[in-house]
Amino acid sequence: MAEPDVLAPDDGGDQPWPISHGRLTPLDNMRYAIEYNYYLFVLAWSGMFAQLIDEKGEEGRHIAARASESMGRKWGEAMLSVTERKREAQSASDIAKAYSESMQYFGYDNTIVESSEKRAVVRVTKCPLLEHWRRQYPELIPHACYVEPYIDVGSYRHINPNIHLAIPCKLSEGSPHSDYVITILEDGEERPPELIDLGTEKFKDYLARREQHFEANTPTSAATSSETESA
Repeated sequence: MAEPDVLAPDDGGDQPWPISHGRLTPLDNMRYAIEYNYYLFVLAWSGMFAQLIDEKGEEGRHIAARASESMGRKWGEAMLSVTERKREAQSASDIAKAYSESMQYFGYDNTIVESSEKRAVVRVTKCPLLEHWRRQYPELIPHACYVEPYIDVGSYRHINPNIHLAIPCKLSEGSPHSDYVITILEDGEERPPELIDLGTEKFKDYLARREQHFEANTPTSAATSSETESA
């Protein structure tokens, strides 16, 4: 039996993300290409994060955050270059608008629910990253949601170093939406806790549970020695 074509028209059933399409217009084809390319990024980032925390624990989480922020700065640099905009000249509402529009190309459902010069809120009701993690890496939820957004942090800070990102409610923690709160801090204003710091205690609990699981499922040296002598 032939394998189904990933570009076959939607038959109304459940489909994996990225969503498959039938006949495409040139614009739809570009959007699909961008969405599929983003899916490949999701696979790479998720595998990197899983390996880092598996091998290095808490240190691996911080390494992933720094790497993600560095990647985000490159994205921010590219966006400014393409749009010919100036750094530090963008308000919170400008950044929220650009972010909201770009997210839709990557398969996110979102709306801007608050917008001003110093503060804006983008509300996300569908996250393709979370959908992938639920299928492939459920153990990473919600810890990855305190780290992967550092791509956005890096992008924002390249555009305006005074930007702070907070996500006070998350789909991954049972909320009906994730709110990306973009704030431009005043010069000298104390910076609130970063995302990774807010997730530290939950991650420590995860590491402790994982260690307990390994201990419970690993034969003790005494039992192994006894079994060897009996043999």
